[in-house]
Amino acid sequence: MNVDSIAPFYNGSFVLSTFDHNKPVRIVDVNGNYTFFNGTAFPKTQYNIDKCQCTFIASQNILAFTDFDENLVCLFNTQTGETVKVTDPQVNQPRGVGKGPNDSILVCCSASIVQLTTRGEVLASVDVGMSYLEAISVSNDFTHLAVSSTEDKNCQLRLFKIMK
Repeated sequence: MNVDSIAPFYNGSFVLSTFDHNKPVRIVDVNGNYTFFNGTAFPKTQYNIDKCQCTFIASQNILAFTDFDENLVCLFNTQTGETVKVTDPQVNQPRGVGKGPNDSILVCCSASIVQLTTRGEVLASVDVGMSYLEAISVSNDFTHLAVSSTEDKNCQLRLFKIMK
């Protein structure tokens, strides 16, 4: 199985985004067993590498899934099955996605980070001075942000202080 992203899920399990498979999201438990989401309308697309990633906001039961080719972020409520599709012009070539402050969702777009609510509203968009943003993570105390880029095959990692 080819995995593009891994995020914590419930009870020590993880949610994975995969490529080269027609089920792009699955769960792996602590014993290495894989399962799929039931009742959630994930795309039936077989993605290529670096074309989709996901994260999970446990307090809201929201799985955020990026679709690079469609310029889209899908927010799936794993309890109700409700789906919100975010197609805002600021969501351009979304790749990496992670949990942000106050249960927000941070999305790596072509040259910026877009912050979304779990309802799909854009809270902010910040140009970080890098292109081809790939991965994002926030410190546990939400005071620092790490972003990676693969611009011109020259990988970069930058750290930012989050101002409150």
